[in-house]
Amino acid sequence: MTRFRIVPLLLGVGLLAGCAQPVRYPINAFYQYDYDDAVKGYRATVVQARQKDMRNVVLADVHLAAASFAAGDYYDTLESLHRAQKIMEDVEYGKDEGQVAMVASHTLRVFKGEPYERALAFTYMGLIYYRRGDWENARAAFNLALLADRGSKGDNEEYRDDFGLAHYMIGRTYLKLNEADNARISFDKVAKYEKNPALAAPERLKGTNATFIIELGCGPYKLPDPVVGSVDTIHQCRYPDRSAEILLDGQSLGRSARLVDMNYQAKTSGTSTRDTVQAVKGAAVAVMKQIPFVGILGSVAEMAGVNKADLRHWRLMPGEVHVLEAQVPEGLHTVQIVFRDEHGKPLERYAQIFHAVRLTAGEQLYVLRSGLDRHNEVRPKAASYLTWGHGAPLVHQQRGFESAIGADLGVPIGKAP
Repeated sequence: MTRFRIVPLLLGVGLLAGCAQPVRYPINAFYQYDYDDAVKGYRATVVQARQKDMRNVVLADVHLAAASFAAGDYYDTLESLHRAQKIMEDVEYGKDEGQVAMVASHTLRVFKGEPYERALAFTYMGLIYYRRGDWENARAAFNLALLADRGSKGDNEEYRDDFGLAHYMIGRTYLKLNEADNARISFDKVAKYEKNPALAAPERLKGTNATFIIELGCGPYKLPDPVVGSVDTIHQCRYPDRSAEILLDGQSLGRSARLVDMNYQAKTSGTSTRDTVQAVKGAAVAVMKQIPFVGILGSVAEMAGVNKADLRHWRLMPGEVHVLEAQVPEGLHTVQIVFRDEHGKPLERYAQIFHAVRLTAGEQLYVLRSGLDRHNEVRPKAASYLTWGHGAPLVHQQRGFESAIGADLGVPIGKAP
């Protein structure tokens, strides 16, 4: 992969600085589709977190898992997710003692992820088991995803069981386990939450042997609340890719149907008691700063981060996950993916093409990811986001960066990757 160039205006500065090269952060490598380098970088962050900052070890592990998953390294993906699972499942792990007390900083908590982040992590785990043909472990992982979704915060109970991707995959797993009634219940939930009756009938799967799970866009992110700066607010990352069409040797297999909208999941995750406590902390610090002889205490508390919002989030999440089911003939084929915007218009720079893809007669499940210039024969490297360096995720989300994500055409179901 060609490294980005330093523009002439900055060349002299580079020479004066001893020809130091810009730091390439793993998230930059990920969005440049250099997954090996991304995995290497995120693995280093896991080691650092385990040695120096256990509060962020889960965040490091889920980033490593996402990079490994995109790279097709499912062994490393599972290893990272299992490490994270031990903490994510324990909802009381790392809970601040005296949480209401002014001395407890919001950002000192052990990061375990929001309900929707945990749900996606466990779904990735289940997808790997499903592809291996390990139905029992797949069901267990998808159940963990649904359990995480049901852990959504207190004020939005109606959204506690709407993680359609996990319902869809556990429905398929129930079919493998000959539990048709449970499968139908799961598919009914997908159809209900995504308002797509076509997803409700498991019988439709009998005429298909290939399933494409397609990730589009970029996921939600956090910023401080503009009024109560001590609390985070969810923001939606803007992206143009809203559906996908797959062509086999030039013939359309159909368009994708959405299974879950991660930005919607984040928006409906609700407000917890912890959030309320943090808002009180922020307000208390503000009041203390206005009181004579007490203001110094408020300033100290502010410097200590007592009233800071927790903005940590999984930066490699997709915006949406879709599915397309099809019957494909055995043999070598050319697979083309056309991504479309909300009006159905093809996005030229998002087109992907895979040559000489071997498809088998048995059941296959492929995981694909959208991306800007992901698989075009000419992939320009002049885009400004390649040189943003540290903090790029926040910048690209605020500017409406189109998520650039990788792709994987996998092995048949039941065979270890």
